Amino acid sequence: MFENENDKTKKVIEHFSSHDNSKTHARHISLATCKDMGLKIIELESDNKLQDLVLTTHHAFMHTFSNSGALKIIENQNGVAYIEHLPLKTTN
Repeated sequence: MFENENDKTKKVIEHFSSHDNSKTHARHISLATCKDMGLKIIELESDNKLQDLVLTTHHAFMHTFSNSGALKIIENQNGVAYIEHLPLKTTN
């Protein structure tokens, strides 16, 4: 992403490694902030097909997380997945 652009790389690393900027994984990082850092951004709204694919994937994961004990899902391009989950308690 930043081949031969050491200044940009350093700026991004400093931002994301600063506790003030990223105290938690849930902290929002705005589009403007990302662009100001020099990150190469494709806005979802500028590409309807990409937006549909990303949102479809997001909704599928959210459905899985809300209806199962899944805590973490990592899947590669070959469809091989690693899933961490808690056992669901059954009620009698």
